[in-house]
Amino acid sequence: MPNFEPKFAVKTLDQVSPGAMVIYDHAVAFAGINRSAPAPQQLVTLAVYDAANKKFSYRYFDSTQPTVLVPTGDSILRPKLDTFAVDVGIEPVSDQLFIAEETYIVVQLPLAANQYRLLSLNTGSLVTARFSQMNGFTSWEAGVMSLGAFVPLLKI
Repeated sequence: MPNFEPKFAVKTLDQVSPGAMVIYDHAVAFAGINRSAPAPQQLVTLAVYDAANKKFSYRYFDSTQPTVLVPTGDSILRPKLDTFAVDVGIEPVSDQLFIAEETYIVVQLPLAANQYRLLSLNTGSLVTARFSQMNGFTSWEAGVMSLGAFVPLLKI
């Protein structure tokens, strides 16, 4: 039997942990929780990376949850330390990695050019930006470990 490296599982989005990195429709995405959905079920959302526009876009699924590829090991965020900047401006179109009390990416909302939220990669919560600027990295990678080496799945 062949051994795949790195290892991935095929799951429906509602089986994924909040904040998890996944592959959806040939793109890297991060799973989020829609806190405004009716309780007890909170629908799972995605922040999908749009490489052409260099931004993360919000995807909401009303009914059927899509199938995604999920790394079976830990996902790794690897910022390029020399790109650290204090008080980076948070804008609707951004692919930077922001850090405050949690780690965030900016997510563009659909049908609203200047509407955006911050997705916490720690908790999967989608929150309104409380700051106009935060500390951040302008260049970073997300990936997995395979056979003792880092395998990047997303390079910004």
